[in-house]
Amino acid sequence: PGSMPGKYRCEVHYEQYGPDADTATAVVVLTHGFMRQLKHMRGWAQHWSSWGLPTTIVSLCNSTLINGHHQRNAEDLAHLAKRLYPGQPVIFSGFSAGGLAAWLAANDAPAAMAYLGLDPVDSGKLAERASNRRPLPGLILYARASMCNARNNFLRSARQQPGFALLAITGASHCHFELPFDRRCTWVCGGPSAERSNEEIQRELLGITTQWLLNTPAR
Repeated sequence: PGSMPGKYRCEVHYEQYGPDADTATAVVVLTHGFMRQLKHMRGWAQHWSSWGLPTTIVSLCNSTLINGHHQRNAEDLAHLAKRLYPGQPVIFSGFSAGGLAAWLAANDAPAAMAYLGLDPVDSGKLAERASNRRPLPGLILYARASMCNARNNFLRSARQQPGFALLAITGASHCHFELPFDRRCTWVCGGPSAERSNEEIQRELLGITTQWLLNTPAR
């Protein structure tokens, strides 16, 4: 675990998962959803790193209950990636509002080589305004529409990106994009469809994302 001062006076916390990033082709920088914590993303980092993908999970320290400060979080993500991994290609990834911050960071960071969105959401049309700035490859995995993913509002901007693939995960709710799975999330966002278990849905998510990360263009 580590931390560094953000650009807007809050402390950005992060955790790095091996292997050694210096020997890797690219590093994944991953962030959590609105008002969530690093612990909600650890399962992704542990799994991806076990496949040889160094992954760093990062906190969104600028967000408050009344303001997500998504652009500020994006600037902190890009700054952290540059500081920790100078000169290395970075795949920016995020869940929910973290997916928005990661997308904005990917648009602004010269080292960005790809984007992976885990049921991301847009806010104030920030993602739409950032669309088409850079021709990055990307993958968007998304759940059924709900208030928790803002009715899939990120998809409007994602469809404008020629290098993006969009994939609906059958039976998934917004909650399935956190690892480990938090059942308390389902109190608001709902659980899986009747025909699929939490474990089955998350196995599919892990398989799809790992295969895509291992086959991104710079690898």
